[in-house]
Amino acid sequence: MRFVIIMCGGRSGSDLLQSLFDSHREVIQFPGILKFSEDFLKIFNLDSPKKIAINFCNLNPHFFNSRLNLQERHNKLGNKKNSFYLIDKSVFIKNFIKFYKGGKQSNLNTLVALHKAYGQCISKSIKKKKIIVLHIHLVELFENYLRLIKFDKKTKILLTFRDPMASLSSAIRNYSKYKKGKILTPRGLYDNFEIHFNTFHSLKNFKNYIRVVKLEDLHKRSKKTLKNICNYIKIQYSNTL
Repeated sequence: MRFVIIMCGGRSGSDLLQSLFDSHREVIQFPGILKFSEDFLKIFNLDSPKKIAINFCNLNPHFFNSRLNLQERHNKLGNKKNSFYLIDKSVFIKNFIKFYKGGKQSNLNTLVALHKAYGQCISKSIKKKKIIVLHIHLVELFENYLRLIKFDKKTKILLTFRDPMASLSSAIRNYSKYKKGKILTPRGLYDNFEIHFNTFHSLKNFKNYIRVVKLEDLHKRSKKTLKNICNYIKIQYSNTL
């Protein structure tokens, strides 16, 4: 299976872009950011598939009960914003053990097995799945991904971007409200500035594998933009996107 990595340039619609692949028959993905934290990297050193799956569930409880996903607002789905989804952890663990196929697996195979196990919880058949979409989000977390997985030249990167002035003002407005403004700190503002203006520089070694997706184009020229994205990552475009 091939990987498509979604990263963002700061409040630039990476969640929106990922959500458009939710029901695509060729795509497997976790519902939201798969955070390549230090704790996540550690599970790849565990000595049994059951331990790996259990630790993954403990690290990402919001993937199995969307009411816990407050940041991406998966706790307020549907027209009335009162819907949510549940995934049976025991079924996921059972699926993962099946796809892990015994013995010490490579980090790549383990990551693929985690996605297949989750995909099997949602769909009866994953035979048509050929793309794994990873919403890594931030450049520093992409660096952790590279510590774990050797970059394959078949991998595609979708980098969402937005008019910097609109994006920065959006960050300041929303951070002042989120958690009562506790994360609106000088350090937080500096980090946000870094995301906006240094992301391209940080990814310069991967420029041949990146397609920039402008949030404005997703809204104003959505059909054309989505067709171009599908052609780039080599999946079929459908009107359900």
